[in-house]
Amino acid sequence: MKVKGSYIKELRINKKLTQKQLAELSEISESMVSKVELGVKSTKVETLKKIANALSTTMDDLVG
Repeated sequence: MKVKGSYIKELRINKKLTQKQLAELSEISESMVSKVELGVKSTKVETLKKIANALSTTMDDLVG
């Protein structure tokens, strides 16, 4: 399962959120948000669900 890090970043910016704000909404660390956006860390399904919910999208939209 490949995470679309650049798409997550695009959604975050379109919603005018900082990485810190997305982290707080997703209940994950800011460094995890950064790593997910850069694609340098494999991401647990639960983390993706939290990010998807915070960005008002589906998990399917975040992977491909």
